[in-house]
Amino acid sequence: MTAATLPLLIEQGATFEHELDVEDDGGPVVLTGYAARMDIRPCAGSATLLHHLDTRAGGITIDGPAARITLLIPSAVTATFAWTSAVYDLLLTAPSGREQFLIEGPVTVKPGVTR
Repeated sequence: MTAATLPLLIEQGATFEHELDVEDDGGPVVLTGYAARMDIRPCAGSATLLHHLDTRAGGITIDGPAARITLLIPSAVTATFAWTSAVYDLLLTAPSGREQFLIEGPVTVKPGVTR
């Protein structure tokens, strides 16, 4: 499966939450036992890590039977984002250890006005 492209918009100073329902041609993909991790970097190949999410350290939750992945970045964290554009990808790890990229794309941080 090739990763789907999905642009993400994060509003600086607000909680970012995005739910993904994972499906293939046969319908929902049961994700029980899966893990996931996601890096946000200035560009592909960059050594600079702007933000990291994963199922172990936090920021990504997987509801296996519902085939749903939720990404979450608290407002206290988005308030610190001093960058406005970057790229990301989300890597899924199956219980067997097989890894595949699910989504990728640009990330835009919309600067906040209200403090």
